[in-house]
Amino acid sequence: TDADWHRKTRSTAWTIGEVLTHFANALAGTPEAIEHVRQGKNYLNPPPFLNWLGHLINRRLAQQSARSQTRTSILARYDKAHTAMLATVEGM
Repeated sequence: TDADWHRKTRSTAWTIGEVLTHFANALAGTPEAIEHVRQGKNYLNPPPFLNWLGHLINRRLAQQSARSQTRTSILARYDKAHTAMLATVEGM
């Protein structure tokens, strides 16, 4: 519900809105990731010593993005990203 958007999840420090925003953003990047892999290119694989930084950046991006989203807007983004991902997979 809209009331749950800013509520913390039970298992993480993330809010419901941040988690859903993260899912939608990750799904939106899936077609690009698949295309990189199909071409044999590296995709978002930093050196191991930078992994900790990736987690911090990921969290911050989700927080920032969730602030400008609503439940309706993020569901629309997810649906659009899901459709694009399915088209990518079907084209393989």
